[in-house]
Amino acid sequence: MTPTPAARPAPARPWSLAFLAVGGERTRTVDDGSWRYRIAHLAQALQARGHRVHLGHGLAPLPWRPDLVLLHRPADGFWLRQRLAAWRRAGVPVLADFDDLVFEPALAPESPAVLNRRLPEAEMARRYRAHRAVLAQVDGFTVATQALAEELHTVLAHDGLARPVACIPNAVPPAWCGLPATPWPTDPAGPAIGYFSGTHSHDRDLAEAAPGLAQALRGQPAWRLQLVGRGDFQVDLAPARLRRLPRLPFDNGYTDALRQVALALLPLQPTRFNRCKSALKLIEAGWWNVPVLASPLPDAGRFAGPGLVTVERPQDWADAVQALMADPARLAAASHGLRQRVLAQADGERIAADWRRFVVSALGVGR
Repeated sequence: MTPTPAARPAPARPWSLAFLAVGGERTRTVDDGSWRYRIAHLAQALQARGHRVHLGHGLAPLPWRPDLVLLHRPADGFWLRQRLAAWRRAGVPVLADFDDLVFEPALAPESPAVLNRRLPEAEMARRYRAHRAVLAQVDGFTVATQALAEELHTVLAHDGLARPVACIPNAVPPAWCGLPATPWPTDPAGPAIGYFSGTHSHDRDLAEAAPGLAQALRGQPAWRLQLVGRGDFQVDLAPARLRRLPRLPFDNGYTDALRQVALALLPLQPTRFNRCKSALKLIEAGWWNVPVLASPLPDAGRFAGPGLVTVERPQDWADAVQALMADPARLAAASHGLRQRVLAQADGERIAADWRRFVVSALGVGR
């Protein structure tokens, strides 16, 4: 049975909130993963509690005077400074939300965009400096993982800034919560192992696991590998054993592709940048009772259990895949009850309540 969160009472006084994008794009859609998980899902949970939430761009006029502004991955700029000054004069507190380690210019060489040759290092360092410059201009921060919170505390201390920081993890998408889990799939073509990347920035991450994957699959002719998303993924397998799908719309195709695999993969290069990432792919796969093999990731530790296997070294991927996929009973045991274990750590209602308590205690909103 699908767990359903308990009903929440309406707030004593609904808040007026403005959740704003500050990047180059003036609109955000459900297919922007960062905006979806960090902003849209939180807004939906808060609206269900009776709050009024405006979603828009940071440079556009607001429909009302907000009690709080939340900026998504803000970067410094002339017009944003003007808006921040106006909000400060009006006594409106401003939070900034980050889900990646993008405010430390010294780490530009570790950026996935740089490592995968999508952007030059100098340009990425410039962007990181712009994120860093915002830190002194806002009143507090929310971040996606505890590791990222630790990095932010270090940067704030270095810059002589005292600001509250809260770890507000990613949650199960609200639209999924009413959908039943499907049984472990049986495909006549053979069980599939899935990698869901989304962008080219993960090309080098898959390279961590690719040799081991190829080795494991070559020994099991019935197994297949399914790669979903934009990327130059190189895996040494015959075309018949490898299915490539484009980046799929989140609400039309992505979920179906996720539910079709028997095992999902979360390989990551061992960088300081990646250490701060959310175990989002584990949340997504686990909600559909799909076990996950993952590189070491601090945020994944919250989900420790049979449905998560940590692969410590690149050379261990072949054995890890073989151990689960070649033992149907073990794979079924890993998937059993995984949804409930994910919800225990990624319940959007509870996370929204934690967010609300933080803004009350740290910023005085609603007092």
